[in-house]
Amino acid sequence: MKKFIICLFILFLGLPANSDTLLKGGVIYHNEKTITPFYYKGVFTGYGVQYDDDKYHNFYYDLGGNLTQYDVLDKPRDEFPHNTVSYDSTGEIISKSTSLSKTEQVVYNTDGSIKARWIGNKCYDANGNTLTSSRVLPE
Repeated sequence: MKKFIICLFILFLGLPANSDTLLKGGVIYHNEKTITPFYYKGVFTGYGVQYDDDKYHNFYYDLGGNLTQYDVLDKPRDEFPHNTVSYDSTGEIISKSTSLSKTEQVVYNTDGSIKARWIGNKCYDANGNTLTSSRVLPE
């Protein structure tokens, strides 16, 4: 069933499933971008896109392909630690975060309080409840 959903996801994005497309750990690597699906309680809710030639920005979309959020990083995404400011589609700041490593990130509300913490592919709120998950898994 998961492979079927991922195939639909590839078709949804209009990506040809050929030798330039690689599926690894539920993440789609296609040409010069990485596409990561996000899930809430097992239901596909949207996806993120990272372009290989732009390591200072991440883009997030809903199921309709509408931009919902974008990130601006102070260092390339593969250098740690780095800080990120997240904006909604209108350009308003919605959160800030610090990525401590490839598998750990702390997300702050605009007032500086802890909003969430990513550990591996799961995101937890300040009380330790699971908020969401992604298919980005550590190698």
